[in-house]
Amino acid sequence: MEFLPDTATGIATNLQPARIGRKSEYHIYVFGGFFDQGSNFIGNYGITRYNLRSNITTEIGPLKLTSIIAYTRNNSNNTTAGNAIINSSRIPPYYYYRMQAENGKYLVNNALTDQNPLGELRQGGFIDDKNDYINANFNAELKLFAGLKLRGGGR
Repeated sequence: MEFLPDTATGIATNLQPARIGRKSEYHIYVFGGFFDQGSNFIGNYGITRYNLRSNITTEIGPLKLTSIIAYTRNNSNNTTAGNAIINSSRIPPYYYYRMQAENGKYLVNNALTDQNPLGELRQGGFIDDKNDYINANFNAELKLFAGLKLRGGGR
C-alpha cells in the first residue's frame, strides 16, 4: 500500500472586505476566496473552489435595502477506484504480490482476483464535476415611525 498515496498540496486564499461608498448613503463590501487541494492518491485528482460574495446596503430616507449575493464554483476530479485503499491493504508486501511487473503491465493474483488498485488509479476512470452555485438574498426595512419598523426579505 505504500505506493498508492502521493503527496498532496493545498492552497487557501481569502481577500478581505473592500468598502466602497460614503457611510451615510450606501455600503458595498466584496469578499473573495480561492481553495486548491490535491489528492493523496496517485493521479491528477483533487478539488478547486472559487467564491465571491458581495454585501450591498443603501438607505433612502426611511427605507433601508440590503442585498447579499454569493457565487461559488467547485471543480473536482475524483477517482472511480473507491476501494483502492481497502484492496491494497489486504495485499502483503511480498515480492510475489507485486501490483505491477517490470514491463509495466498491472498484475492480478490470488489476493487481487478481480482488480488492481494501482492500475485503477493510474489508468482507470474518473469523475469530473464542475458545479456553480449562486445565492441571492434581498431584504428591505421601512421605518414607519419611532419604535416601529416593517421588515421583509426573500431569496
